[in-house]
Amino acid sequence: MWFGGTIVLSVLTAMVVRPEGEGLLSIPALAGLRFQGGISVPIELLALIVSITLYGSAYIAEIVRGGLAQVPRGLVEAGQALGLTPMSIWSRIKVPMALRSIIPPLGNQWIFMMKATTIGIAIGFSDLFYITVNSISQSGQTLELILILMLTFLGINYAIAVFTNWLNARLQLREH
Repeated sequence: MWFGGTIVLSVLTAMVVRPEGEGLLSIPALAGLRFQGGISVPIELLALIVSITLYGSAYIAEIVRGGLAQVPRGLVEAGQALGLTPMSIWSRIKVPMALRSIIPPLGNQWIFMMKATTIGIAIGFSDLFYITVNSISQSGQTLELILILMLTFLGINYAIAVFTNWLNARLQLREH
């Protein structure tokens, strides 16, 4: 689940900053002896997705492992004493308790991965930062374009932080 979320976040981030006219999907058509069209994934995008996904999923796996390890053994034993099945123990005890400690560092990791997409410059993928640098070299409006870049990253990261805080507030234990 977390690995899939990492892939989706990476792909969506990469698709947002695609240059105009370069679509990822088209309808395949038979042209001569081979098909043309279909899914067109540039090697730079594939390398970016694989690298960010592997890097991010390693950290996310450690966050999830730590969250699951934080669930007190006594709660699991209490569930077993009540006669709950192992699946019920996972769904009613371990996962809800672990989510409370997983969400805050997971939000930080999502924000870091969003900022890590600028690594695509090293492999030749035109991301938002690369496009801004090219625009600066052509127009000479450095301050304005850097401000737009900063506000864009701030807006995206702020949206991720707001969502994470909302999710964290929803999962907190409520005292009666």
